[in-house]
Amino acid sequence: MKRVISAVGFALAIVIALSLAACQTTSGVPPTASEVISRACPPLNATMVVLENSPTVSDKLRERLNEVHPLVKTVCSGELPALPADLHALEDVAIPVIIDVIADSSMNDKQKNVAILSVAVAQAVLASVR
Repeated sequence: MKRVISAVGFALAIVIALSLAACQTTSGVPPTASEVISRACPPLNATMVVLENSPTVSDKLRERLNEVHPLVKTVCSGELPALPADLHALEDVAIPVIIDVIADSSMNDKQKNVAILSVAVAQAVLASVR
């Protein structure tokens, strides 16, 4: 079980590193909504999958996660063009719930730090369009 959780932590670390690399821009032009989604959603989706399948997350916490899952899925699916309001909702509604679920889970501190860092990357990208 520890190997599975360690592998998940490693995968999240890779997603974070890739997201940070994707965040670097060379121009002063603000990113488009689709660019923001392509950068913010991979770490959010990865964290959601980990939390939904982790034995360290109680059913009660999963219920809270399920409250924001439709929002994350709708915005990150790319099926509909995302509006700035959708990006703000991810940042203002979904991310605080995801962080609370991480904090309230029984993950060890290292796992929590990796998961929160992943969400923080997404939050930083989303903040770039404010």
